Amino acid sequence: MAGLFALVGLTGCADLHNVLSLDPGGVDPNSPVAVKTVETSRANVKYVRFSDVPQTPKNLRPASAFKAQVGGMVDQCRKMKGETASLPAAQSDTEGFARTTSDQVLKLGLTPPSPDQTEQTEAYVAKLRAMAAAPADLSAPTSPPPQMPPPPPPRP
Repeated sequence: MAGLFALVGLTGCADLHNVLSLDPGGVDPNSPVAVKTVETSRANVKYVRFSDVPQTPKNLRPASAFKAQVGGMVDQCRKMKGETASLPAAQSDTEGFARTTSDQVLKLGLTPPSPDQTEQTEAYVAKLRAMAAAPADLSAPTSPPPQMPPPPPPRP
């Protein structure tokens, strides 16, 4: 019942002829955009036609090819998740893991790295870390690396 009263109240405020008419009618002269609306409606504007829409490119893959590729990616994802699930749990006893691995290496007839090899590896890792480290002051101008030649002088 309240909805009926609201509907009657709203229709009382509206001009039924303008609301129900399919004729676009005139422009309200009191509107702040009335002049611009009339000018725009009278302007000779080129409208887009269906013939202006470009043709569909011919070098596109069909939807079935996209579907097959997505299916293949889903299969790969499932396979990877299955392989990941079959991996052993994270190690908590690292010393026991190291002993077991060392025993397996010795059973295969391999020898663990010598202290000299370990020192060389650690030195190489330290060198790589130093090269990858960010400069201490990022706002300071950087000079080119030593192996890079300086830029040629400008031509007169």
